[in-house]
Amino acid sequence: SQLSQALNGLSDRAKEAKEFLVQLRNMVQQIQENSVEFEACLVAQCDALIDALNRRKAQLLSRVNKEHEHKLKVVRDQISHCTVKLRQTTGLMEYCLEVIKENDPSGFLQVTGFSFSFQLGKYGLALLMASRPL
Repeated sequence: SQLSQALNGLSDRAKEAKEFLVQLRNMVQQIQENSVEFEACLVAQCDALIDALNRRKAQLLSRVNKEHEHKLKVVRDQISHCTVKLRQTTGLMEYCLEVIKENDPSGFLQVTGFSFSFQLGKYGLALLMASRPL
């Protein structure tokens, strides 16, 4: 009877071990399913993040290019403006030199009292032309 009890106890433990083994096998299956699901989710999230980064990169590059073009336009406009003012100044200086060379004082008197000022670009340089006494 003691042997019978030991066999029954061993049988019960064998059943428990068998059930535990089934549970472990189910856990392996569940872990594999969860891993596949997690991997798919991870890939999808990373792909979405990469897409978002690429969209943002495109937006930033577009903004940089627009800013670049704007700055170039501003500088070209300043160059154009300064070139016009320089030509005007050169013309006025040449005229003044010719007037100074004149022997006729009436030509020089036409320039007397005249002052010419303008700004060159953003630097605010002013050129003032004033008449000289005879």
